[in-house]
Amino acid sequence: MPPFSPSIDEIQFRPMRMEDVPDLVAIDRSWEGSRWNRAAFERELNLPMSLALVADRGGAPVGFGVMWVVTETAQLLEFAVSPAHRRQGVGSGLMKSLMDAARARGCEKMELELHEGNFPAQSFYEKMGFEIKGRRRRFYDMGQGRMCDAILMERPL
Repeated sequence: MPPFSPSIDEIQFRPMRMEDVPDLVAIDRSWEGSRWNRAAFERELNLPMSLALVADRGGAPVGFGVMWVVTETAQLLEFAVSPAHRRQGVGSGLMKSLMDAARARGCEKMELELHEGNFPAQSFYEKMGFEIKGRRRRFYDMGQGRMCDAILMERPL
């Protein structure tokens, strides 16, 4: 029997709540570029410029996106979907919800940065209408003296 694949109709996109934080930390740690801890998520709940949405399935977070709204720009800070819910439309639905929320706050564009070797994420963002706009040399510290570039992407809203 194939594994259960939830319908995107079962997913709700809503604002992040304090009780979501443990699940969001676990989701963030499920990918190699994980950088956020409990304190980082909790801090976002108290920042007026922060807008954080959760993809919720049956009361449990299965993905999240955190962005800052700065004047006319929405800056995506962190975005992840749990491994069991990837490639099922959750990420696309979450990104569309983030873009709608940014537009509602008056943003004209969304921007993000990602590790130069994160090809799956780059492909996803391109599918969502983002284009490469630049590069930050030696931006990510990979440990043991290794540094990697950040790719800068943006799209109009």
